[in-house]
Amino acid sequence: MIKVLRIALVVLGAALALYSAWCIAFLPYGIGNYLPGAAGLAMFGAGLGLPWILGYTASGRRRSARLVITYLAAFGVLSFAVMLAGVWLNARGVPENGHDAVIVLGAALAGDVIPQGFQNRLDTALGYLADNENAVVVVSGGQGTTETVTAASAMRRYLVENGIEPGRIIEEDRATSTFENFVFSRELLDEHFGGEAYTVVYVTNDFHLLRARVLAWKVGVPGEGLAAPSQWFMLPNYYSREFLAMIRALITVVLG
Repeated sequence: MIKVLRIALVVLGAALALYSAWCIAFLPYGIGNYLPGAAGLAMFGAGLGLPWILGYTASGRRRSARLVITYLAAFGVLSFAVMLAGVWLNARGVPENGHDAVIVLGAALAGDVIPQGFQNRLDTALGYLADNENAVVVVSGGQGTTETVTAASAMRRYLVENGIEPGRIIEEDRATSTFENFVFSRELLDEHFGGEAYTVVYVTNDFHLLRARVLAWKVGVPGEGLAAPSQWFMLPNYYSREFLAMIRALITVVLG
């Protein structure tokens, strides 16, 4: 059993480290590029040193320390599994037609180019907008340090190129986080609808929808989430980053 665990840790750890190396080399900077590698190196080291670790912590206070570390690791794995289950369940629903507005949550650009995962959000929004011609759309996202335009302006350009009338589009170009996406988008929609009640569909990638739902509830944005697909090979990057971001979102909800 110990031998099988060692092999599993070493192989999975090496795979995650190589995956991170690929992300760092070919993708724009992001903490998600590094997190799988950090976890992978820890697993790789634990696998190589497992017999020594077990021998060193076999008795006395060292045994108590080993139990604490084991429980913490188990709690971390369980928490990650719960998050994955929540992400999967939240991405299943499809909003009904008839909402008054669509909010497309921004993501990182490559200069002024919309990457494929980000484009999936816009394509999903286009499908809903085609079925709901009276709905306006808020494109929400500011400009990062490595970007040459705001995410909002890039999204506006893409939607216009794909048949959305410019008059249906509201640009929100200040947000630098999901929380700000909702805060600033709500301000613009409140103004647009003149204080009248409205409901929205907020669009983001499937891995992000659970956190978006939590923050939309916190901000008081009335509506439903709509999940866009993610690229399968990016999931280790996305989910590792999302785990930390979800913890931060829950702290925001609890502490205000």
